[in-house]
Amino acid sequence: MKNLKMKKIKRTFILIVVLSLLSITGFSAEAPVDILDLEPDFIVASINGEPITAQLLDVETNLPFTLLKIKETNEGFYELLLSSEAGYDFLVDYKRRVLYTLVDAMVLVDLAKQRGVMVNDGDIKGYINTFLGELLATNNLNEDEFEQYILTQGYNSLAEYKMHLELQRKLTLANFGLMDTLFDYVQISDGEVAEYMAANPVDNTNSNSVHLYHILLNDTTNINAVFNTINNEGFDAAVLQYSRDDLTRNNHGDLGWIERGVFKDFDTAFDQNPGDVIGPIKTELGYHILRVAEFSGGEFGQSQANEDVRMILKREKQLTLWEDWLKVEFPKEKAKYNIELSF
Repeated sequence: MKNLKMKKIKRTFILIVVLSLLSITGFSAEAPVDILDLEPDFIVASINGEPITAQLLDVETNLPFTLLKIKETNEGFYELLLSSEAGYDFLVDYKRRVLYTLVDAMVLVDLAKQRGVMVNDGDIKGYINTFLGELLATNNLNEDEFEQYILTQGYNSLAEYKMHLELQRKLTLANFGLMDTLFDYVQISDGEVAEYMAANPVDNTNSNSVHLYHILLNDTTNINAVFNTINNEGFDAAVLQYSRDDLTRNNHGDLGWIERGVFKDFDTAFDQNPGDVIGPIKTELGYHILRVAEFSGGEFGQSQANEDVRMILKREKQLTLWEDWLKVEFPKEKAKYNIELSF
């Protein structure tokens, strides 16, 4: 039953598109066959002798789905596209632009491979199968049901959708691989990491690390005096006057970053907000008054959070350089290829 429904949807979808194309008037009837409705194995371009087929171009253009979405949102424009020579020329130009983009993508993938970037077909297929498996499981669909959905998105089959995913994965690996190869020299300072974290604070609920300052007391005899000093003169003044921790007293009482669960007595800090002062908290060392400075770090703590931020900032700088490289250097690299286009 599912297969019958799938075939019915597919036939209906194709019929709509075919009828729309047949409604074009005022120019040669052969033109749509030559350009908008090419045979799948027709060679639309070649790069150093490597062909790009009409099937791949049609998958990336996805013209039937585009037309149907245009019809849903602006039927007048849709009718204009499919009832005039100008409209037809517009669609051809759109397809040609996608072809240019496709050629650029193929050149980038080849350049990446030349520079040692791993773009392995077997790994890519494995990635796609894993991605689709997780997608089906998340949406509680089997493959036939998902293929029916794919047909409504302009693809003729699940295989065509996989073809699209394969190209996108190759291009992603190529782009990031080339960025890392061309701009590996980019460095991020500790100051830049700290500045980013200060501008993008993490709240206590999403944090696994807290930056703490403390005052260590032998007992609670002077506890009221300590809090009066904090309120009137500030936490730093109270540290210098009262803290018995020789290691941190001259550094504002800085304990550094504490991971959740490492000192369980201090985990109460994760229920507070930056700037809060809490305590006294009794440990085997004495009594601690804590000042919560900031939160950061995810599941793997502050050290990993620092590295994650460093990578984010490095990638941002690389992307700026990458955009310039695409404008200036990529055309020079592309010019070294023998590229032939059929239209």
